[in-house]
Amino acid sequence: FEEAETIYEAEANRLLSAVRKQDVAGVIITFADALATKPKEGNLKSPPPNYNKAYNLYKKALAMEIGRDLRDVVTFKAARAVQQAGNFGLAIQEYQKYLAEFDPDWTGNVGSITRASGQKRENPKPVGKYPMAARFRLAESQLKARQHAAARTNLEDLLVMLKAQQEPPAQLVADSRWTMLKAWQMPSPGGNLEKALRAAREFLADHKADPRSVVASWWITQAYSH
Repeated sequence: FEEAETIYEAEANRLLSAVRKQDVAGVIITFADALATKPKEGNLKSPPPNYNKAYNLYKKALAMEIGRDLRDVVTFKAARAVQQAGNFGLAIQEYQKYLAEFDPDWTGNVGSITRASGQKRENPKPVGKYPMAARFRLAESQLKARQHAAARTNLEDLLVMLKAQQEPPAQLVADSRWTMLKAWQMPSPGGNLEKALRAAREFLADHKADPRSVVASWWITQAYSH
């Protein structure tokens, strides 16, 4: 029995070790990535993505006590998968969880006491890889959930942060400003006409070569018409 106990203990330690969990999580993540990948154009043999199944697998991997770096990547992927699945309420929650864990500048959800005070966390953990992308995707999801005011607040904060960077990603800046027009509900902004028009003109001034500038110009005329 003592010899058997030694063998069982050694195997149990191996199976429950952090390295083993990381390996198993890696296999699960590989399957999830495959499920969340769109087939290449013209590839009729590959099945369409199944974002809900991918999300469930990402969540299983996150439950396996994986390291922080991998957790950073998988947490964002889980939020993105459930957003692409069309479950925008859950996507909002997942992006907020990501930001709470991996964005030291995140002060809380719009409307919360911590957000209103603007007080940052003391001794925050290191920043993750996707805080800017998560803020943008959060605003996108809030728009789909018709949470226009919250989306505007998050986009405003994101644009301020991007402006403070020495070389902000141009595409993310353009996408954020374009999404802001939608957050103002252009071309029918109601009582927010002047603010919506200002956002549209800022987009036109800084992104003349963007194909969406044609739509922005048309929305301005439509907004006046409405």
